[in-house]
Amino acid sequence: MRISEAAYEGNLGFEEMHMFFRDAKPSEQRLMDKLLADGKFDKVWTLLKKVTGVKLKPMKSRKVESMNLRDVNKALAEEVSNLTEGYESDDSLAEELKLFIDNDSQLYRSQTTSIIKALVTRKAKGQYDSKLAQKAFMYLATNGAKKYAKDVGGDPRGWDTMFSVKVRKITAEKLEKDFKAEMDLGNYDNMLPKKYQKK
Repeated sequence: MRISEAAYEGNLGFEEMHMFFRDAKPSEQRLMDKLLADGKFDKVWTLLKKVTGVKLKPMKSRKVESMNLRDVNKALAEEVSNLTEGYESDDSLAEELKLFIDNDSQLYRSQTTSIIKALVTRKAKGQYDSKLAQKAFMYLATNGAKKYAKDVGGDPRGWDTMFSVKVRKITAEKLEKDFKAEMDLGNYDNMLPKKYQKK
């Protein structure tokens, strides 16, 4: 049997994977798990290089006599499981997604400002509802997850694996909580329609 192996000065092994899972963001760790599960090893090496800075040479094959493919996969899965244990929680993933959304100017222009304007207007009319506001922010969290997967992960198809519904819901709750605090301080009064603005 032949397996593919990445090579660099000193060779790629569990140490480099450990470096990756030590340094990677939770969403990058989830992406790595997905890429490994899907057998997309060229993207695995690209992501590993991006996070660790390890300079990889082209992949080479070598003969492995003592292990069959199932044993190799099992050993890799166990090692990845050990390395990722305790690294990612739904809350930390939600916080990372929220930070991405908060700092992405395209999302801010295309969606966040519209949500803010609609919600401050509802508040001015006395119709503000936290649950409905969270629903609006859920759409933003979903679009943010898609954009994150595309911009950071390089593959937009894995966005729902990277950020589960539960993670996006937590993100929406965090976005709504921060929005409401800013709104209550009057920081969005300039976004109110003129008839609701204080004179």
